[in-house]
Amino acid sequence: MDPDQIKDMLGKEQRTAFCAYYGVGQQGNFEGKASTLNIPSSLEKVSQLYGLTVQALETLLEEGRKKLLAEREKRIRPHRDEKILTSWNGLMISGLTDGFRVTGKEEYLQGAKDGARFILEEMVKDGHLMRVFNKGRSRVKGTRRTMPFLSRPHRSLRGHLRRLLAEKGL
Repeated sequence: MDPDQIKDMLGKEQRTAFCAYYGVGQQGNFEGKASTLNIPSSLEKVSQLYGLTVQALETLLEEGRKKLLAEREKRIRPHRDEKILTSWNGLMISGLTDGFRVTGKEEYLQGAKDGARFILEEMVKDGHLMRVFNKGRSRVKGTRRTMPFLSRPHRSLRGHLRRLLAEKGL
């Protein structure tokens, strides 16, 4: 979305602070002149810059987001790729186990266990690790490139993974 589109939807006063907070400039930060909303500055800095209270800026931003969302809902939605990939889930499991190791938050460890359980219950077919799960079925046999993504998780999950792998005969 470019600043002119935002101006048309929000008006000049609201657009200026909105664009400043979300980093939308005339040059854009995406393809062409478009910008994706991001937060390069704090509420406090932007509110001071435009002479607003933080609460007033928060209200302005909330109203602006609602207007932009309403406009976006008029467009045709892009296709969503819903398939689940073993390799990407392996990376997720690794990230969750690292998160658990660093923070000690049990929900990260539980998420890693749940992810591993899903892969081993839904993505193993006839003793083969499958690469893709979509619409309730797994398909495409995994290759030797698939398995390393599952071997990376932290030691806190290794015992759990080993038990599940042994149960599946892998």
